Amino acid sequence: MQSTMICIDNSEWMRNGDYSPSRFQAQADAVNLICGAKTQSNPENTVGILTMAGKGVRVLVTPTSDLGKILACMHGTFSLMLSKLSKMVKETTWAMRLSEALANRLALAKNV
Repeated sequence: MQSTMICIDNSEWMRNGDYSPSRFQAQADAVNLICGAKTQSNPENTVGILTMAGKGVRVLVTPTSDLGKILACMHGTFSLMLSKLSKMVKETTWAMRLSEALANRLALAKNV
């Protein structure tokens, strides 16, 4: 009998598109493969998932042999990352506008 904890990276970097379709999806596929292999090799094996980004380590699923529960938590993590993307785009747009306004003020100050 084995109990395995898988640490997933749910940081903003995981949305990069250098892997198709994304780094996070590639990681989710790997988690699915590992969890399936662990739980199929022995019915008493358990697998848990935890994340490392954000405000600290967060346990998403305590060790379980229920593959459905593990896959559901991975889907929930991806949805949370997408909701953070919307907030990040808004904040980035605001910062870019602020930067443009500051650059315009500096240009005006130089011309005076």
